[in-house]
Amino acid sequence: MGDKLREKLRFMNATGERIRFEGAPPAPTTEMADFLEETMERITVNDARKILRFYQLEKVRLRLRDMSINSILYTKFVEICSEVCSNREQGLEFAKMLDDSGSVIIFGDIILLHPHQVKVAQLW
Repeated sequence: MGDKLREKLRFMNATGERIRFEGAPPAPTTEMADFLEETMERITVNDARKILRFYQLEKVRLRLRDMSINSILYTKFVEICSEVCSNREQGLEFAKMLDDSGSVIIFGDIILLHPHQVKVAQLW
């Protein structure tokens, strides 16, 4: 399927020109185009899954970062994580990953959404 799609796209762009809109990025150089083509040929299904998970996790982070409140309940946190990936099990996994990475801090049923704003008392 991937090879057929790639061939169709090549055929559609037979002249090698791009439609340019004001502010659109310039066409990639031949070297960059070759690199992208070689990379696309090497991407496995597992690589595509990793990219999708990364995208979904970043989407959750962005959604949480944009919230104006400082904390939410755990149930709401899991709901937000699950909405992005449309899967409660993966939402729970993302919730744990965000806690483990320090993107949020989980205190029982309360989630601190902006841990970078937490001030830690100096102990010495």
